[in-house]
Amino acid sequence: MVQFAETKAINDQLVIRFGQDVIEYVRKAQQIYGEDVVNQRINNVVREILLLLPLPEEE
Repeated sequence: MVQFAETKAINDQLVIRFGQDVIEYVRKAQQIYGEDVVNQRINNVVREILLLLPLPEEE
């Protein structure tokens, strides 16, 4: 069974749930490359994926 961890925004709204395996990969990568580098790359990947989705325009 996969366990999930939640990432919360400043106002405590759920942002994303990562599987336990992904969390372990992230932690290992952060130890090797540093938190800032890994966080920046994850944000870039998520941003690119979201740009591919047909999201409604904000008014």
